[in-house]
Amino acid sequence: MSQRVPNILLEQLSDFINKEMGLFFSKERKLDLLRGVSLAAEEFGFSDTEMCINWLLSSPLKKRQIEVLARYLTIGETYFFREARIIQALEREILPAIVEKRRNTSRMIRIWSAGCCSGEEPYSIAILLSRIIPDIESWKIVVLGTDINVDFLDKAQRGIYREWSFRNTPFWLREKYFIKTDDGAYEILPQIKRLVSFSYLNLVQQESPEYLNLQGFDIILCRNVLMYFSQPQVLSVINRFYQSLNDKGWLIVGSSEASHVLFPQFRTVNFPGAIVFQKDLSMEVSRAENVLFDMEIDDLIPATTTNYDFSALLNADNSIEEEAEDEDEFTKAVNFYEQGKYKLAAELFKTLLNDPVFADNPQVYILLAKSYANTGDLKHALHWCNKGVKKYRLEFQLYQLQAEIYQEMGKLDKALDALKNVIYLEPDSFAAYFIMGNLSKQLGKTKEAKKCFENAEKLLRLKERDDVLKEFDGITAGRMIHVIESMKSMESPG
Repeated sequence: MSQRVPNILLEQLSDFINKEMGLFFSKERKLDLLRGVSLAAEEFGFSDTEMCINWLLSSPLKKRQIEVLARYLTIGETYFFREARIIQALEREILPAIVEKRRNTSRMIRIWSAGCCSGEEPYSIAILLSRIIPDIESWKIVVLGTDINVDFLDKAQRGIYREWSFRNTPFWLREKYFIKTDDGAYEILPQIKRLVSFSYLNLVQQESPEYLNLQGFDIILCRNVLMYFSQPQVLSVINRFYQSLNDKGWLIVGSSEASHVLFPQFRTVNFPGAIVFQKDLSMEVSRAENVLFDMEIDDLIPATTTNYDFSALLNADNSIEEEAEDEDEFTKAVNFYEQGKYKLAAELFKTLLNDPVFADNPQVYILLAKSYANTGDLKHALHWCNKGVKKYRLEFQLYQLQAEIYQEMGKLDKALDALKNVIYLEPDSFAAYFIMGNLSKQLGKTKEAKKCFENAEKLLRLKERDDVLKEFDGITAGRMIHVIESMKSMESPG
């Protein structure tokens, strides 16, 4: 098959795909677009790619065309219990509150996973519900997963997964909620599977009939999806989510998308290490339209990413708190921290500073400062972080934490200074360059921002595209490069 396609035609196709499907392909990814559409052309019955492109451009895409294109143009990247901080907020705060409210009334809960890929996210939610509601059989539970890729949906409906879907998950997950198959895969239990349904949906085609019944949800999850849409599409989809939620319903997006500026019609709620958005009809929303259309693409990305550790949640069954009598004080403090008992952790970490065994451990200062930060006490968090910086001037993690705290306090210039120290000590820190780029952009330092983004992209390109970035909650290097390319492509107005 011929793959010689004029650049101008490929650019037209890129714009068309973005409009019709919400998928953005930068100039740097034109070969990915060409490769995908060439494979789709064969399925459409064309022997020539250029002819197929002209055919696609001749009229708005039909559902069948979108389904075929999605098969070759979208990439699935997900796993069970993704983003431990969000899982903790759901398990300990959000879901128990909804259950308590509904227990003596409707006993109905509706949750939508938008852009569910191969189903790991909606099944994770169903597992959480089964752990929280002992008598779940007497409830009406609706967990809906939607996606534009029908192949992903077919896999989700089968409910059979391989080892890669369980990375960073607790050991008990497979043992309690899956059946091991003869070929070494894992099939979700029938009682969990029946709680979840799947359906095709193109999020950017809001006039489609599939949208008609998407109302009355208690929670909508749309994680690491919005970053691929154009700015108008992002705003339109967010508005649709707002309409689809019940009053006091929750919207949960990816950590790299969770900026309060993007969601003015929602109330921003901070849980330990996680930002979520709540619909509240009592809020004034008249200012929303004025805010929405003045934003820049940088508002999609938070200026900083805070790395809190909730490994206790993913390594213990039923959140059981076990404290060995013979464990040392440092281990006790860490356990308190991981269990979310930040005030107890802070007090114990402070006592350790007087213990010669731990007084020279920079992690004590780091965890002490994080403990205060997680309670919202930024003043004391900064105090102990600064003390740590003075004592351990070559410990880059302290400067990184210092930058995060300054950014939360709105002191962006000081946050930039701290990040410069991170880069001095860790020249390969793509995360520091990326965060500096966002902060510089907010401060109107356009040239500095551009240079930071370029450096971040260069460092990311040294990695494999499938490498998982722990700094950004499991997003792959390839996806992060795509985010930067999207930002760069939208820097200029119009």
